[in-house]
Amino acid sequence: MFVDQYVDSQPYACKTIKNFINNNKVSHAYIVESNGYTRTNEFIKAFVKDLLCIGIDDESKKSNISLQIDNDEYIELEIIRPTSLEIKKEQVLKLQSSFKNKAITGNKKIYIIEEADKFNDSSSNTILKFLEEPEENIIAILVVNNRFSLLDTIISRCQLISLIEDNDKDIKDLIKIDDINKEEFIDNFKRFIFLYEKNKKKTLLYEKSSFLSYFNNRDKVLCAFDIMKYLYLDALKSSLGLNTKYFRNDDELIDNICKNNSTKKIIEKIDIIIKCIDRLNSYVNTNMLLDYFIIETCR
Repeated sequence: MFVDQYVDSQPYACKTIKNFINNNKVSHAYIVESNGYTRTNEFIKAFVKDLLCIGIDDESKKSNISLQIDNDEYIELEIIRPTSLEIKKEQVLKLQSSFKNKAITGNKKIYIIEEADKFNDSSSNTILKFLEEPEENIIAILVVNNRFSLLDTIISRCQLISLIEDNDKDIKDLIKIDDINKEEFIDNFKRFIFLYEKNKKKTLLYEKSSFLSYFNNRDKVLCAFDIMKYLYLDALKSSLGLNTKYFRNDDELIDNICKNNSTKKIIEKIDIIIKCIDRLNSYVNTNMLLDYFIIETCR
C-alpha cells in the first residue's frame, strides 16, 4: 500500500487503513485529524492512491495513477480549500454538481476538503446533506487539525483516521494543566497502568478508587486518557518493531503492555481510549467512564 511508507511515523493510521481495505469495508466518508502532523497532505495523497488502486493488479496502471495524483492531474480527484476565511456553501454545491456524473477514469470519485473546520453554517448543512445521502463510489475526506471543530452530526457520519503529531516531545509536554506537579502526575498514571495491566477487571475493585482519588477532576482524567492514548500508540509501535516516541525511556512499561496484549488487542484498546476521550468531552461522569474503560478493554 502507498501509506506503508508512513508506517513508522503513523502506525495506527496505517493499520486502520490496511484493515478496512483488506476487509472490503471502505467508507463513503473519512475525517483525517492531523493533530499538527506536518506531512498530512502527503499522507492523504498516499491514502487516496490506496483507495483508487483497490482491485488493480497492474503495477504500471498504479504508477500512472500515483503520478497523476502527485501532479494534481487526476480528474476524479477534487480538492476544496477555504475561500478567504471560510468554506462557502457555493463551493459545496459546485462540488455536488461536478460529482453527478459517473467516473470516467476508474470507478471512484474522491473529494478532499482541507481545513474543514472553516465550514460556515450554510456550508456545514450542505455538506451534511451530501454525507447523509452518499452516492455509490464517491468518497469524502475531510481534513481538520482537531475533529471537535466539526459538528457532531458530521463526525458521526465519517470514519476517523487520527494522525500523530511529529514534534519531538517528552511525555511531560502532554500535561496541559497549570499548577500541577508533573512528576507526581506521571508517577500516579504509570502506577495505575501497571496495576491495570496486571489485574484486568479486578482493577474495578482494587485500583479504581485509588485512581479517582488522585485524578479527582475532569481535567486530570481527560489529560490521563490523552497520555494513555500516546502510551498505547507507543506500545503499538514497539509491537511492530518500531521506535517509541513519548515513552522512549519507559521500556519496562512498554514491554509490560506488549507482553499482556496482542497487537490486535492494543489497537482495540486505543479505539476504546479515543471513545473515552470523546465521552469526556461530552461531559460523561468520570466514575462511570472509568468503569466503561476497564470493562470494555478487558473483554
